[in-house]
Amino acid sequence: MRFSDKLKMIISWAKKHIAILPLAVAGKAPIIPGGVHSATTNEKVLKRYFRKHRDANYGVATGGPSDIFVVDVDGKQGMDSLRILESEEGALPPTVTVRTGKGHHYYFRCAG
Repeated sequence: MRFSDKLKMIISWAKKHIAILPLAVAGKAPIIPGGVHSATTNEKVLKRYFRKHRDANYGVATGGPSDIFVVDVDGKQGMDSLRILESEEGALPPTVTVRTGKGHHYYFRCAG
């Protein structure tokens, strides 16, 4: 993904009140002081982060900062668990889904 496309996507999520932060290249560790507590929706700050860390991965601060939670489904065991859950409780509602290295992340707004 080109830098400009990645930045546009990140800004679009921030405009939906989803706090974003840069992470280690191909990793999950925050690379900014304050870690996840420095995640932001501020477009100017995000542009500064991502110009400084052009190759960074990016992450979403879940819980309070963004009012979202993520269901992380990894590999065959994760898919089997999801199928069991859905057979007992019904299918997951339609949502934003992101493919990960091992499976998928399903994003949901916290009920409030």
